[in-house]
Amino acid sequence: MTETQTSPPSPRAYRWMVAFGMALALIGALLWLGDRELATIGQRAGGTVTGFDGAGNSTRALVAFSDARGTRHSFVAGSNRDLALAEGEAVTVLYDPANPARASIDSFAGRSLLPLAFLGFGLLVAALGLASLRKLRHMDGQP
Repeated sequence: MTETQTSPPSPRAYRWMVAFGMALALIGALLWLGDRELATIGQRAGGTVTGFDGAGNSTRALVAFSDARGTRHSFVAGSNRDLALAEGEAVTVLYDPANPARASIDSFAGRSLLPLAFLGFGLLVAALGLASLRKLRHMDGQP
């Protein structure tokens, strides 16, 4: 019986893993910075969940609110993380006074969950890629 010799995995795949992870982390950081900007310049208003858009896992809350001038606006909440909301439920909306179409439900889940998920997952993927590259170097006898 002969043993088959397998070659170690190519470091290229792990480099791509690090690059992909860093890209996700960058997207998360940019989303988070946008959220921080909205938190700084935004105004709060009372809003109401008027319905839901989509079906299944892609269902998103439809929210209506009035800005400081009394003009009525509506938007679709960022993702299905707001499924715990009921139609007719009152929510606090954070909106950009210069562009009221840029609005979000003013809650941790409504504003920060998606950016932090991208950031955290991206850093995890990049760290796993770096650890794998380090292990490959160690197997090759490099420091």
